[in-house]
Amino acid sequence: MKNTISALLSGVLLALICSSTAFAQGSPPWRIVPVDLWTCSFNDRQDMGDLDSWVARFNDWADEQEDDDYAAWTLTSSYWGTNQTEWDFIWLGVWKDANAMGQGWDNWNATNEGLMAQFTEISSCGNHVNFASAAYRLPRDQGTPQSAILTVSDCKLKHGIPFAALDRATRQWTRVLDDSGSGAAIYHWYPVYGGGGEEFDFKLVYAYENYSELGADYERMGNGRLFEQSQALFDHLVDCDSSRVYDARNRRWVDVRAD
Repeated sequence: MKNTISALLSGVLLALICSSTAFAQGSPPWRIVPVDLWTCSFNDRQDMGDLDSWVARFNDWADEQEDDDYAAWTLTSSYWGTNQTEWDFIWLGVWKDANAMGQGWDNWNATNEGLMAQFTEISSCGNHVNFASAAYRLPRDQGTPQSAILTVSDCKLKHGIPFAALDRATRQWTRVLDDSGSGAAIYHWYPVYGGGGEEFDFKLVYAYENYSELGADYERMGNGRLFEQSQALFDHLVDCDSSRVYDARNRRWVDVRAD
């Protein structure tokens, strides 16, 4: 599976490089950005209030560093299954590009002044993984959402299906959503670092401004019959599991997809 994922990511990057003309015309997917996820549980006698206090100190440090390349959210579960109950929150960090990620890690390791030790006093994180995020549809009127509702599914390409076929279908689907009035943003997250033994090729992520927008898409898909167009575009290409739903609370914001 590791080799399969590496090959898939290589295919993704090659397809995006070959799509530079489309990029210039403003077509999706937009620039690949690195995404870090930490799944964490609160230590004894620690809670979200303690994390809130730490976030204030973190932002003071980041302001001193004049860091305008990194955005962060905490995710808490709204709809979940039994395998999503082993942690209290996810720390989601996103950089403007991989150069900013590398430089950011070097600076953090050299200058965080004990902030990491304070974070580990508050919480213990069982997983730290990295994904390459391709945006196929951005939130309306902005490039990077602040607080949002996220739905996340694990997806696997069917045997012999190339990334290019998924890319074409997803572009078509964004046009269907445009015509329907949907406010959803769409991202594909491809695993790069951490993890291991993944049983999926990418995570399909939808972002909504609020639950009303999520509910409106639920209605469009069901009684509006958009599921029929979705099935026609994707059922022969990919298998996805049911979505988990998360409340995404912004902790540090920059528009990571701004030019």
